[in-house]
Amino acid sequence: MRAAPLPPTILALTTACHGTGPEITVSTEVVTVATATWGDDGTASRVRVDGPEGAWVATDWQEPNPEGHESLILGLYPDEAWAAFVETASGASLTGVDFRTGPLPTDFPSWRTTGQPGWEGYWTTSLLANSSWPVILDEAGRVVWYREVSGSGRVLRARLRGDGGGVRYALSQLTDEDQSPTLDAVSFEGTLDDRLDAPYFTHDFVEKSDDLFGMIVKDAREVEGSDVPVIGNRLIELAADGSERTVWSTWDHWDPAVGDFVEEDGTWTHGNALDYDAERDVYSVGFRGVDAIVEVDNGSGEALRQVGGPTSSYAELPKSDRQLGQHQFQWIDGGILMFDNHTEETGSRVLALGLDDESDIATPLCAMAHD
Repeated sequence: MRAAPLPPTILALTTACHGTGPEITVSTEVVTVATATWGDDGTASRVRVDGPEGAWVATDWQEPNPEGHESLILGLYPDEAWAAFVETASGASLTGVDFRTGPLPTDFPSWRTTGQPGWEGYWTTSLLANSSWPVILDEAGRVVWYREVSGSGRVLRARLRGDGGGVRYALSQLTDEDQSPTLDAVSFEGTLDDRLDAPYFTHDFVEKSDDLFGMIVKDAREVEGSDVPVIGNRLIELAADGSERTVWSTWDHWDPAVGDFVEEDGTWTHGNALDYDAERDVYSVGFRGVDAIVEVDNGSGEALRQVGGPTSSYAELPKSDRQLGQHQFQWIDGGILMFDNHTEETGSRVLALGLDDESDIATPLCAMAHD
């Protein structure tokens, strides 16, 4: 299946140097990324790349510039033959240039996929192996971008940068307590452009702007009767200058004694998923440890509604129908879709719930598990 063209914000176009073009340079850091340079003949032009399945990707049109043009080419597969052409607005196609992307690093994780994809597009995520790898995959699970992050840290969340210049990922430090987690911004060519310390970060963040981030952080407190600190969560906004503002805290919403959710090591709410609705200025936060997803008003810090867990906004469902240990989620029309660990007997699944805010009833729509 042909991949959908990457949007203009991902192609990250710039105008730069001369070239009789196109000239193609494949990145040595990220072998699926190439740079195209080409000359100018006084008309609008772009570069089109063809692959084994025909026309594949094309840059945005660039207006005439006597200094020539330069553009990143993304969406390519590793270790594959390609051909690049300069196209002009008049419809002319100039001489093509053959090039080849490099092979993936030898220690890159491998997997196999089966079946046919039911969607078209790209997916930004991370792989955890001997090293961590923020990656971009196409709908068939093929790698089109990657970066190795070696050391003790793990990349638990990766997202496209808001400026269209690459990927931002959260690096959690697991073995060195003196080293703070960080938010790292890398270019598509693989260079580290920015690093922001993110103390006590855990699992997920959203980028509200270039210099403001919403994120889940740990919040450990002494609790009477517990031999270890109990670890709840805060939802905060962290600015690029290091200042932070607490939006909401699990300690103001639940009592750790309710429902026996505290584990032996003190882990309690285990916040692991975050989303932000800019139009409503509302955060949605998922807490695996208490089986709950909460909507929080960013301005007032008020919990607007809760799906699952203690103090749910909806009548409790039978155990077989409700979420247990959920991860990432997505609001859908009239309900919510989530990845749910559920129980060892049933295994992980995709769960969809319909939500009726008038009757306060949640209705299971579907549950899909691997067979």
